[in-house]
Amino acid sequence: MSLLTMIQAGLLVGGAVFVVMLFNSWRKHRKQEAETKILPIALIGGFANFCDTLGIGSFAIKTAGYKQFNLVDDKLLPGTLNCQAVLSTVAQSLSF
Repeated sequence: MSLLTMIQAGLLVGGAVFVVMLFNSWRKHRKQEAETKILPIALIGGFANFCDTLGIGSFAIKTAGYKQFNLVDDKLLPGTLNCQAVLSTVAQSLSF
């Protein structure tokens, strides 16, 4: 087994563990998440992660978008930014 295969397997396992943790957290806080505006957050996150692939940082774009449209509370912003970056970073790592 080559080093590249081991790294890819580690990324896949780590991504799968994150998805399971994310799903469990969502189930626990489902009622609180019902008022979240998913579409605007997904569009801002998708655009920011695309820019991140090009070398432009995504956290500044996401923070500005969320503040502009009042989508995420300031207390939840650090966790939101980090959690949104996990799966896109795994996908970028596997593709490049």
